[in-house]
Amino acid sequence: MKSKLPAIVFWGVLVCVLSSYTLSMAAGSDNVQTTVISGLKPDLTLEQGASLKPGLIPLYIYKFVRHIVALPLLDPKTTQAKRGAPILVLNQRFDQNENIFDSGVSRGLGIQMYGFIKFAEVGKYELMAKSNDGIRVTICKKITVDDPKVHSDQFSNVSDVDITSPGWYPIMIQYFQHKGTACIEMHWKVPGSSQFTIIPAEAYAHRPDVKAP
Repeated sequence: MKSKLPAIVFWGVLVCVLSSYTLSMAAGSDNVQTTVISGLKPDLTLEQGASLKPGLIPLYIYKFVRHIVALPLLDPKTTQAKRGAPILVLNQRFDQNENIFDSGVSRGLGIQMYGFIKFAEVGKYELMAKSNDGIRVTICKKITVDDPKVHSDQFSNVSDVDITSPGWYPIMIQYFQHKGTACIEMHWKVPGSSQFTIIPAEAYAHRPDVKAP
């Protein structure tokens, strides 16, 4: 009678190899979902930020798109695009027929928001967004949060943002709503905290020379 030992050894080795491969792929997925951002410099100190006004300024782009890259990149100083009232905090959900902010429409809309975000202390911040549809967040011209395609409500990647100088950092948020319901939220985990929270209104601002409508 032939021994079954070689077959047992073969299947045992195969199981070990597959298990190792699965763990390795899982670890790789985690790495893909986390972005590390460093080398950022504030435009304004905390003290200089006292001259800023609350909220981010939105520019509205009336266009159906399925990806952030299909939105034009507007120059706030020269664009003729409609400028909305300052958005004080990003923690909004919109029903299917509900207008997105003060855009006047509930679908087929892109928004380019710009201004500053305040990082009040040195350390590692973790940032992520929840959106429906696509969103891209750029800080100091570096893409920080990116979930750029059409999708239902979902969280983006998490970015580890290394802040070495407290201050006000330039931020641009691109967002689009294709159709159906909509959602846009910005979350962070501040240094020393173990939980994500909505980024508060006090952390967003824009220059006083930018006039609200």
